[in-house]
Amino acid sequence: MSPHQRRRLYLGIGTAGLVLCLLFSLYGWANPWETSYVFPALSIYLAVATASLVLRPDSLWVIERSGFWVVAIVWLAGMAIGLAGIADDESAWQSLSPGVFMNMALLVVMAHLWYETHWALVASLVPPVVSTVIGLIRFFDSTEYVGRLLQYEGYVLVIATFTYILSRGRDSLLTSQVEAERMRVLAFEDTLTGLPNRRSVAERLRTLLADDLIPTPLSVISFDLDDFKLINDTYGHDAGDRLLRDVADVARGQIPGEAMLGRWGGEEFLVLLPGLGLGAALDIAESLRLALVAHGEAGMKITASFGVSEVVPGTTVDDVLRTVDEQLYRAKRSGRNTVEAALMIPVMPPIERRSRPRGPDSAVATVQVPDASL
Repeated sequence: MSPHQRRRLYLGIGTAGLVLCLLFSLYGWANPWETSYVFPALSIYLAVATASLVLRPDSLWVIERSGFWVVAIVWLAGMAIGLAGIADDESAWQSLSPGVFMNMALLVVMAHLWYETHWALVASLVPPVVSTVIGLIRFFDSTEYVGRLLQYEGYVLVIATFTYILSRGRDSLLTSQVEAERMRVLAFEDTLTGLPNRRSVAERLRTLLADDLIPTPLSVISFDLDDFKLINDTYGHDAGDRLLRDVADVARGQIPGEAMLGRWGGEEFLVLLPGLGLGAALDIAESLRLALVAHGEAGMKITASFGVSEVVPGTTVDDVLRTVDEQLYRAKRSGRNTVEAALMIPVMPPIERRSRPRGPDSAVATVQVPDASL
């Protein structure tokens, strides 16, 4: 149950309890001690607790823990006063069973609901121990009732022990689940940038290339930061790490929602663009290239070289990666801060045709197409 849901539940219980306590106090529907002391005190507590939940929602944990001890004190005080007012041992014993012992068992459950496991054990043991002391004082001269008391209180302590063991088991299970989730994230997420890592991107690409699943079209962008080693050497590895995180944030803002951006390794990133052809992929790569240039800080210029390829059915993961790597290295050899592209068409030998530059800051794209004469 979420904190918000618990808060709403306690508000309902607190309001109803406050009304009942006021009615019991006003009309004397209980014994004189409860009418004079218990219900007025509970009314004050419930009024304060309800107001705190309304005005200070963050006080939820205080209300839960204080509520446990208020209930425990009321029940233990009622037990002590009840036993003190009954002279006959059998009648006194009958006043304990089953109500008082059930209350002690209920307090064990409440402790584990409202406390962490370690403190829940302590809280759950206090009421039965105190109630045992009260009972021993009352029945100290009766071996028979002392034996009965220890037997019943022993049951409560057994319940507390088993509840603690179950809580520890639950905690261990939750810890294992959290650790498993952490290991899953580490296996498929880059811890520095928060992007999918090489394994995650490779598996996604393999899925996209599987039979009957490949979208038409599918394009891939690979980009590598220029002179990243120089940045590390000049500004330090912390600055390099910040730069990689910045690049990841910039790239996230430039790619469409259905695309997958991942850190391929070091300063190299890979973008999978299902449903987009080479033209759209070139536009995205160029937009990202310009965004990185614009993001550069004073004295730290950020540029990247891009390889782009459109994938067709019949190609493998290795084919795709080899093609975009070739275009990426071509971009590096062309002077960096450029975009190079290739259209993968199996079997037909390619020839090269150079596209017209888009301006002084534009990349030159080499698009490989089949020779029409073949």
